[in-house]
Amino acid sequence: IGGGKGGCVFDPKGKSDSEVRMLCEHFMKGLYRHIGPNLDVPAGDIGVGGREIGYMYGEYVRLRGQPDMGVLTGKSTDFGGSKLRPEATGYGLVYITLEALKKYNHYRYLPEDRRAGVAENCFKGLKVLISGSGNVAQFAAEKVMELGGNVCSFSDSTGTLTSAEGFSEEQLKELFHLKNVKRGRLSAMSDGDGLEYHTGKSVWELGLTCDVALPVRHRTRYSWKEQRTLQLVDVGAWLKVQTCRLQTKQWITSRQKWIFTSLPRRPMLVVWLHLLWRWRRTPPDYSGPAKRLMRS
Repeated sequence: IGGGKGGCVFDPKGKSDSEVRMLCEHFMKGLYRHIGPNLDVPAGDIGVGGREIGYMYGEYVRLRGQPDMGVLTGKSTDFGGSKLRPEATGYGLVYITLEALKKYNHYRYLPEDRRAGVAENCFKGLKVLISGSGNVAQFAAEKVMELGGNVCSFSDSTGTLTSAEGFSEEQLKELFHLKNVKRGRLSAMSDGDGLEYHTGKSVWELGLTCDVALPVRHRTRYSWKEQRTLQLVDVGAWLKVQTCRLQTKQWITSRQKWIFTSLPRRPMLVVWLHLLWRWRRTPPDYSGPAKRLMRS
């Protein structure tokens, strides 16, 4: 019970389907003995989508000699996967945001010329900034646009793509095809009508203003400068909803607070930490382990 992460060091950028498939099959050869519907059920995360899960599930079936639909999540519905699973996180993000907008009567903060009809349709005319361009970002943007909002940004590891007036449905479909089929970079869309690409810049470093900020990139990809900007002072937003785990500095502060407030209630832990600290400070001494131990 509980979360765990595992993977391998492999950069899929520029790799062919056969190379990715070969990696997935070799990875499953070392993993299949340790997973199962009643043992452990892995799920895809960063860099692992339906294609990779399909390759691994095929190899699992070949090694086991029989199909077992409960062993991997994220499979195609043809192999027992769940409907709407790809959309679930992005749609859920927008639905939660929608409820927050309703609860706090956000239209009170809008200029008079933008309030018409917003009370009934909370996303109508709102400018939404989204960081990321993966599964969550794509379907969150799709739902925001369906509800009448204007999505004005996407980003990936190489830069940010922005649109002052908001992406159109055709441009969103092009982005879906670029990311999910071609597996390309957002820079390939820089020639689009009304689009501007910023190389090496994140959404939160461009000084853009918005009504709603949706940071959905993984937490380790945010610099401290970006996290400071995400406190919404500089982007002008009055609502931020994030899906990235442990993304902000507040979590680190609270975690440090938990550690230091818990130590007085754990005297043996304090003693062991003190001994470890002393041992790490002790310079190497090759005259004998007993002497070094006494010094510690």
